[in-house]
Amino acid sequence: MAHTAAWHKANRAIRAACKERHIDEDQRKLIMEDVTGKTSSRDCTAQELESVLDSINGQTQQRHDFKPATKAYVRLIWALWNDLDSRGGVKFDDTRQGLVFFVNKFRSKDKQLADPRQLDWLTYKEATPIIEAIKNMIERLKKGKP
Repeated sequence: MAHTAAWHKANRAIRAACKERHIDEDQRKLIMEDVTGKTSSRDCTAQELESVLDSINGQTQQRHDFKPATKAYVRLIWALWNDLDSRGGVKFDDTRQGLVFFVNKFRSKDKQLADPRQLDWLTYKEATPIIEAIKNMIERLKKGKP
């Protein structure tokens, strides 16, 4: 099947967006399958690729089943974040994306996370200030300070 210029442009944009957000090939295929029902970009139309790109860029957020984190300090981050949320300290409709946004404040621009599943990529050294910041936020809420 010969692809159009629009198809090639959308395919390049998907690859660039994945690289920018550190989304690997397997994750890209999962997103593509969620959006189009197809795992290969070759089988997609230009319009389907645009939908995949929108999903990757966060314009149409897909829900995924999440496996528990494999690292204890990442599970601690989730537990503290959920505690903060239960106390009313999280101001996001989607608390998972809220945590990603919060974690990205502690990471350099070239290491931004796009998906909550990527929290497992954190090292202990990167996770420690995040854990302390969430603990401090919980303590402020306990004392009645916003």
